[in-house]
Amino acid sequence: MANFNDPVPFIEDPLEQGTNRTYLGNPIFQVEASGFTSTVTEQYVLHGYLTKEGKEPASLVVVHFSLHRDSSVRSRRFRKVTISLTFSSASRQPSDDPAIRCFSPAQDGDIGVIPTAVLRRKQNNREVSAKVEVAPAPVNLGFLYGWKDEAEWEQHLVATVSAKVEPSSRTRDRVGYNVVTWTMTENHRQKKMPGSYQLAVILERKNDEPFIVKAKVDASVDLLHALADAPKSLIGLKQPVKTYDPAKRAEWGKLEYPEQAEIDGDALGLLVNGRELDRFAYVHVVEQVTPLSLYGGKQPAEPEGPQELGGGQNQDNQRQDDSGGDAKTSLSLSLQFGTGAGKDGDNGGDDDDQDSADDDFQDAQEF
Repeated sequence: MANFNDPVPFIEDPLEQGTNRTYLGNPIFQVEASGFTSTVTEQYVLHGYLTKEGKEPASLVVVHFSLHRDSSVRSRRFRKVTISLTFSSASRQPSDDPAIRCFSPAQDGDIGVIPTAVLRRKQNNREVSAKVEVAPAPVNLGFLYGWKDEAEWEQHLVATVSAKVEPSSRTRDRVGYNVVTWTMTENHRQKKMPGSYQLAVILERKNDEPFIVKAKVDASVDLLHALADAPKSLIGLKQPVKTYDPAKRAEWGKLEYPEQAEIDGDALGLLVNGRELDRFAYVHVVEQVTPLSLYGGKQPAEPEGPQELGGGQNQDNQRQDDSGGDAKTSLSLSLQFGTGAGKDGDNGGDDDDQDSADDDFQDAQEF
């Protein structure tokens, strides 16, 4: 039986394996507000079929999403990020909308990363007394019985990645789901979350006609004023449009796995089963390296206990009040897949819980 307190292991990040660096991809969208930056890049787009017999047109769409916090806002951080991808037909006919066949990460349940072990304690105190009601006043027989229940267990707090699919509108003409949404939340004990994500989707297309991908990003930070000037930063920003034509064979072909294996566009169905699609998706957690691996010089003394790059406790952060409201910004972009620029589609007892984990945290490499 699964222990829901344990973090769910994620697939191997190629950066951590040291065998491959992430392909930078084509820039799609970037916005900076008050030192917080959100970037979306296109990693892979491959058109083909689910089977080698040329049946069931399909496409693989992989995007890379990253978060960056400027050094000027080290006392603030991202707390929650939501990314939605909506796939719709350029003809604006719901019956022609692509349907999501599968996606990664988190299709089969929430994923936990950056675990923190905390000790939980629960204590129940109970007393029972016996009294006899005798007129004119109750008589206490002096009988009193009491007991105490104590329980102690270890629990993991994690940063989570969850996902869901839904239709963009309720209509009988649409078959399947055409919207996938990922939600990333911080580990509130460590006050951090992963800084980059790669997201993959397999689409079933009705035909080789153009289709639109519309992305929406909602980012929340810990202080109200952190994204206060976001509207100013977005003034004059044009939503980019990129064109792909699934009908053109020249844009089909083979695509390399991060492990240097190949996937043929004529057999995208191979990515549907098992964990194959996960090869294109991962969550990157902060790398732990020693200064000597970055530059030459004298090897510093080994710190006691695990440390992260640029560690050190920030006293200002320790005094930071997290009770303030969250600021939120909504960023949107549209991509055009196909010939010509289309329009946007449809878019019992008293319980005392105590945490024995230390509330102090390191602000280096936090998001």
